[in-house]
Amino acid sequence: MDKGIAKSLNIGDSGFVIIRNGGIIYRSKPQQHRFNAPYQLTICPPERNGTCIQNEPKDGDLVEHQLADGDIIVMGTDGLFDNLFDWQILQIINQGQAGIEPFSEILKKAATGDKESILRVNQQLHNRAREIAKLARIVSISDSNFTFTPFSKAYTEETGRHISGGKKDDITVIVAALLKRKIFVDSFSKNQ
Repeated sequence: MDKGIAKSLNIGDSGFVIIRNGGIIYRSKPQQHRFNAPYQLTICPPERNGTCIQNEPKDGDLVEHQLADGDIIVMGTDGLFDNLFDWQILQIINQGQAGIEPFSEILKKAATGDKESILRVNQQLHNRAREIAKLARIVSISDSNFTFTPFSKAYTEETGRHISGGKKDDITVIVAALLKRKIFVDSFSKNQ
């Protein structure tokens, strides 16, 4: 990242969202050959005679992003994005607790180089990643007729048949906050 500009190369159905001021400003687009057949970086075994899905990094979606202090990036595998809607991810990122300092205020203090606030930011990011992953897992194993997911919505749109419940899949979640690099370098170099 240079001067607030980052480039992303995304391939397949894992993805990420960029959150600014409590709302999503960018969402990566899943890449699929057809419904539920995502792009894959694969070396096809010889016995398959080239019949598997094979993609290369050049097939990925390369995008440039203008980032700002305090932006939050939530990255995840398809187990996250097939089971949770964006509004559910935002709800966890934006959650607050009565009597607890809002996350946005902690981020502002961390940006000044306050070590205690930096540690609190790291703990908050960790907690939010765990909460998002936990909810995605709960939804993924649900077989309730009342569980509606991005995957069930896409399935219905593709086939015309309604399904409900979650999609069992791997779930990995990373949550990161962006703050000016110079602040961190100055903060830690002075205290060592």
